[in-house]
Amino acid sequence: MSTYINGGAWADTLLGDAGENGIQGWGGNDLIYGDGLNGPRPPIFPEPFPGPVINANWIDAGEGNDTVYAGYGSDHVWGRSGNDLIYGYGFVAGTDQWQSAQARDSDGNDSLYGGDGHDTLMGGGGYDLLRGGAGNDVLVGGVGADTLTGGSGYDVFRFGSTHSQAKLPVYDTTGDVVTDFRSGEDKLDLTAFLAPFYDKPAVDFLGTGAFTDATHMQVRAKVESGLTVVEVYVPFYNQTGAPGGPSASFTLSGEHSLARSDFILA
Repeated sequence: MSTYINGGAWADTLLGDAGENGIQGWGGNDLIYGDGLNGPRPPIFPEPFPGPVINANWIDAGEGNDTVYAGYGSDHVWGRSGNDLIYGYGFVAGTDQWQSAQARDSDGNDSLYGGDGHDTLMGGGGYDLLRGGAGNDVLVGGVGADTLTGGSGYDVFRFGSTHSQAKLPVYDTTGDVVTDFRSGEDKLDLTAFLAPFYDKPAVDFLGTGAFTDATHMQVRAKVESGLTVVEVYVPFYNQTGAPGGPSASFTLSGEHSLARSDFILA
């Protein structure tokens, strides 16, 4: 560990360096950048900024409503108490837009732990582990085959997002696994698949039926070997032939009889 950084009881801004950092936020509503100068441009540092670095940060946000940008390596982040916003990826230094997740090979395999409170956990590239803990959490795996565990509370699992603000529709099509989905409590949010469309297509929930209409977004679910596989067809951007194959899919642990009410579709 190259650097240890400790916050205090107040609202701190904590910046790591290019090495492997151990950062402890303690109390207050903290803002933490694991890669320091590679985070959103802070006004106290001039340009030029260094390029992306690959390291492994250990960040404990502590109490308070914290915002954490873990950085580009294989990081471990604990939100603890409070309503935290945790990003498992970095920011393009010196720019005003998010870096495309599919172009970010430097994103590592992050472990994000929400703890208590209503947290938002957002993985980046890589194979991430997201655990919401207690509270009503939002979990977004990002690009890569991620493992999502909501924990207690009414959680939302969001799919289809690459965290890119590009106008072209680029989806996360690498299948995530949700380990503890509870029908009637948790929700599966698929609205990111509709984001590129100016005129939103109709969305059909087909149950276990086959895809039938190449002009509609369609969602279906099937049970295979004790798992529930959810498949999404997006019109005009199908990867395996329209309308037969899915554009993206993800898996729920266990056998579930899903209904339209289990999804957020608009």
